[in-house]
Amino acid sequence: MLRNNEHFSCLLIALAVFSSSVTKPTVSFLAPEPIPKPKPISTTILLQPNCNYFCCSTNFAKECFVLFSSSNFGRLVDESTNDMSTLSSNDDDSYTVQQLTIDRRPHEQRTKGPRTARRTNHAFRFLYRDSLHLHHNVTAFEYLTRFYSKTEVLEMNRTFPPLLDLNVSRHVHPKIRFLQETLLLSSSSDIKYKNIKYIESNNNSNNTDVVTDGTESSFAMNLSQFEIPPQYFGARLEKTIAPRHAFLVYNNLPHGLSLLRREEEKDNISIRLHDFLLSCRKTKQFCALCNQWRKEQEQQKRKKLGIGTKSSHHTVIQHNIEQITPKQIEAFDFIFGKGLMVAARNELVQKDNNWPLKHINITSTEILKLLIQHGANPLERDIRGVTLLHWAAGTGNLEAFKALLHYFPNGLIEMAERDSSTPLHWAAAGANSKEFGTGGHYNLCQYILSECDRGKNHSLQKHKTVSSAKDIVNQRTKDGNSPLMWAAWSGSMDTVKLMVRYRAEWNLCNRNGCTVAHWAASGGSLKVCQYLAEVVGVDFFVKNLGGNTPLTHAVAFGRVDVIQWLRERAMVLEEDNDDLIAKHLAADFASWSGEHAGKDTVRRKQVLKLFEDDYWELIGNGE
Repeated sequence: MLRNNEHFSCLLIALAVFSSSVTKPTVSFLAPEPIPKPKPISTTILLQPNCNYFCCSTNFAKECFVLFSSSNFGRLVDESTNDMSTLSSNDDDSYTVQQLTIDRRPHEQRTKGPRTARRTNHAFRFLYRDSLHLHHNVTAFEYLTRFYSKTEVLEMNRTFPPLLDLNVSRHVHPKIRFLQETLLLSSSSDIKYKNIKYIESNNNSNNTDVVTDGTESSFAMNLSQFEIPPQYFGARLEKTIAPRHAFLVYNNLPHGLSLLRREEEKDNISIRLHDFLLSCRKTKQFCALCNQWRKEQEQQKRKKLGIGTKSSHHTVIQHNIEQITPKQIEAFDFIFGKGLMVAARNELVQKDNNWPLKHINITSTEILKLLIQHGANPLERDIRGVTLLHWAAGTGNLEAFKALLHYFPNGLIEMAERDSSTPLHWAAAGANSKEFGTGGHYNLCQYILSECDRGKNHSLQKHKTVSSAKDIVNQRTKDGNSPLMWAAWSGSMDTVKLMVRYRAEWNLCNRNGCTVAHWAASGGSLKVCQYLAEVVGVDFFVKNLGGNTPLTHAVAFGRVDVIQWLRERAMVLEEDNDDLIAKHLAADFASWSGEHAGKDTVRRKQVLKLFEDDYWELIGNGE
């Protein structure tokens, strides 16, 4: 009988040495594969009570010594990784190793799960997935019985066994909505791009999924009247079904309800949806199907016109029909897969990768309408809380802005979540995917303000604080910035004049005390600064709450023309332009540019040259 752990450890070491000399080192009862080299200190040991010896990897004696020489038997702590290995016993008298992790970070830095990826454009590629939270605890059988009888659901599962194992939120529910809201609505040209109101986001939504234009609907109908193959629920919506159906809509080929109708050809009864599902996975097969349907459409037109179908005429017609190529389908799929954000920003292709537009002639507004028709959510916001309406206004995409406007309940005064900026702010500043403040868009600003004057925007009538173009042109963000400030910063002369014409208040200050003069000087447009100072009467020598003047802002951004103009204007007006902050700032920027040579080194030296006499006086006085 052993009295303490030390005697027991010594016995284990001796037993290990004896077993290693008797048994072959390649024999292992843990795994047949070669075992990798163990980490320092950490071990993996399995003790089997029914055996008279230990089964372990190589260097067994060292591992046993480290394990059993510790004060806590069966417990090993790796200080380098803060991992704890604990031996625990199961019901079947076998021991396993449980890995425990000690999180030594502060509580405010700990998270319950992995952080979500910051994909700005990812959510805009989803179709009919804006109400997934309503179907987490619903099985596929329970959900399908809302539209089919139990017998029909079981028969569909017999034909397509994975049906009842599909996830309702990810597969079944989006496919049902695609049937109801796309295939059953896209057949009529009058309702092709209807405004679909999703009432599932409300708390009181039940089985009824969608209503259109305020009419009570009946979309929770019995779908058994249509022969829908069960394999339809297993197809990929965003990658296959939706883009291929959108291609049919764009080319005015049979789509929507016409895919669900039965067609009798001689003795055969066929449904176009079967052919569509079979061919849409392969580009060449789908291309052949489109050309076949286009040829049938042309023949039907000739029959209606009473034109004969002789062989000579048939050959001429076949040559006159424009054939669809696989490259056109691939180009359309590429653009459609980009999502709503790219369509709203009018960035369908990149400058160095514009091959899709060489094969298909489609505008951003057309692809945006097709995406919304096929289930994309126009009310989706990006990671910063900016809507598609703001992006369309910032890029100057007027047609897309008009197409999106009626989807937003607040209309022209829809605000971004982060700074409460309106679409007019973005249209005045200009933006793209890589830069903000690229230049205002006069046409889009003119459209917004003219719509306010005409009273066509119903959201203004419901809003209490904004009722006219004057109110919206003076609408300010959380920081107190007006559209005129952003227009002056972006250097858009025509946009600035438009704001002034609609009675924009030019003497406003934001929360830092900056006026439109500070913004114009920071932007660096000399013409805008001269117009605001000489025509509008803006004071360019006022200080903000930090004591900085527009001259200081111009020095900070390296606006050489504006700095020279401000200094000359101060001499003419005999203003006290002894701006020590601007002088020191010019010297600091010049020294930093000398240490870290870059693109703005020449510009910083030019700024310092304007202050050269004053700068050497400051050095001589020891300031």
